[in-house]
Amino acid sequence: MIRYIKYILLLAVAYICAMCESKMYDPNTDIGSPISPGLSGKGGSMARFTISDSILYVLRDGDVIVYDIANPNEIVEKTRESINWGMETIFPYDSLLFFGSQSGMYVYKKEGYNLEYITEYQHITSCDPAVFDGTYAYVTLNDDMWICNRGVNELHVIDMQTITNPKLEKTYTMESPKGLGVDGDLLFVCDNNTLRVYDKTNVNSLELLANFDEIEAYDVIPYNNYLILTGMNGISQYSYNKQTKTIQLASTILVSNQ
Repeated sequence: MIRYIKYILLLAVAYICAMCESKMYDPNTDIGSPISPGLSGKGGSMARFTISDSILYVLRDGDVIVYDIANPNEIVEKTRESINWGMETIFPYDSLLFFGSQSGMYVYKKEGYNLEYITEYQHITSCDPAVFDGTYAYVTLNDDMWICNRGVNELHVIDMQTITNPKLEKTYTMESPKGLGVDGDLLFVCDNNTLRVYDKTNVNSLELLANFDEIEAYDVIPYNNYLILTGMNGISQYSYNKQTKTIQLASTILVSNQ
């Protein structure tokens, strides 16, 4: 139990450390484009909550609970919407929210404090997070948890160029993938407690660039040439260059597993 509490604290610290500017959704395009910045939280792919434009979205028991947090002294619950009991993760992109569930990936558009269903991608029963780079969605499937024991260990690359018509582009066999992240042509995947870094210039032929196993890799938060890696036994920070596609370890904080 102590180990679990420490891990939750590590996630919270990583989330706070990765505060960044967000982008807004352009309704005249399929997938959105940067229009004007606003302060939002930059979270990992395994997160069950996210912040966008002073709005907090929280997953709980199949519901998405939406809070207005513009005034930190008076946080107000605005809406509560039932989506799917198996929802596990939430990832924001512009005004879109990508939900990873045991049965697939669901995409919703933010409409004020409400959510509008856009599309979904179904797969075999498995635990999965999802991220999006504006063209492709990347979904990891794993069978570590008992509830996902009918699953597989794979990375799915999904063509989302037409946001309402997701198509499976490529499947990669993995060992036990968890969290993942994208930035430019770099794809970061936590697989079998190892951080694996890929060049995704050609999504049909990912090129493995590096492996790191300083901590038990669970989730990543990449932003602006820095990567925060969270695990059950600590946090690591890496610096990377999207142009040269190089990455190196900058620091590690280990915690006791007791």
